[in-house]
Amino acid sequence: MIVSKLKLIYIAITGIILVGIFLYQLLSYDIDIVSSKSEKPKCLNCTLGFDHIFLINLEYRIDRRRRTEALEKHLGLQFDYHKAVNKYDNIAISRVKEDDIDMELNIINILTDIYSHLPNDWDVFYVGHCGESWIEMTVANINDFELRKTSNPLCTHGYAVSASGARKLVKKLKIDNPTVGIDFELLELIHSGNIISYSINPPIIIQFKTFNDLSDISPGQFAMRLPLFNSTLLHLGYERDY
Repeated sequence: MIVSKLKLIYIAITGIILVGIFLYQLLSYDIDIVSSKSEKPKCLNCTLGFDHIFLINLEYRIDRRRRTEALEKHLGLQFDYHKAVNKYDNIAISRVKEDDIDMELNIINILTDIYSHLPNDWDVFYVGHCGESWIEMTVANINDFELRKTSNPLCTHGYAVSASGARKLVKKLKIDNPTVGIDFELLELIHSGNIISYSINPPIIIQFKTFNDLSDISPGQFAMRLPLFNSTLLHLGYERDY
């Protein structure tokens, strides 16, 4: 066994993400662990078994910050909040994603069951997505959910990246000259075989919008609505109106 200081498994619930800076920051964490081929998440705790849960959102979106804090408190989780930027900051390597998330009320129990079936070779693990094509290979069926090896996952509002996956993304993403959204870049890497991804289906983290909380990226457009079996935000009294 080899002792490594670079392994970091994390889950990102994306707001606006600086891909280059963010991934290099992840790899700068000085964490002593025993390294093997296995990069399965640790036992579940306030970070869902991962080393960190990063949540990145726009500073002026206090409403979304309060909503995610309500999720965090009710589910007994711990988020690492990072200040985001917007298009007016003129940062060339920024990628824009939304922080409008909701989670399954029993997300900890669901992930506990899923983890034992997650293969060791994963780079990206989609806990939240906007749907997929139906050609993915089913790895396991767990109660109401499937763990799949994915080929065409959509959206990046809730996903995990292993240490090996983060290293690959730093090398492969077009950080200096981005031409498409991060979700499409990830698709290209998946299609080319450069990264290996898995997903939970149906997703256990979804986008949560209302008529008064539309997209900061595409104002006036409505997000795809995917249901949860047991929405935490609805349980807390928040309402969806479309």
